[in-house]
Amino acid sequence: MKTTVKFTDGTAREITVTHADKVRGEMASHQQGLPSLQAAPITGVTVHVWAACKRLNPDSTSGNFQDWLDTVEDLELDETAAEVAPVNPPHTVAR
Repeated sequence: MKTTVKFTDGTAREITVTHADKVRGEMASHQQGLPSLQAAPITGVTVHVWAACKRLNPDSTSGNFQDWLDTVEDLELDETAAEVAPVNPPHTVAR
């Protein structure tokens, strides 16, 4: 998922969120008591972007999602990647 992050200091970075970023973001969400991607899609996607920013530039990205979030003015998602697939599509749900 390609994303442009616009920061409150006027800078912007284009980043690509990888699968590993999504996994790390979900683990951090759970640890920090944040809602799930399904319950809060904007928060979920933002956590994925935060995890990517941490991977790409760990020295300038706070370890705390809430602190980092205060530095973000806006996220511009690649429209082709904006849709989030359900975690358990109907054909994969255990019966």
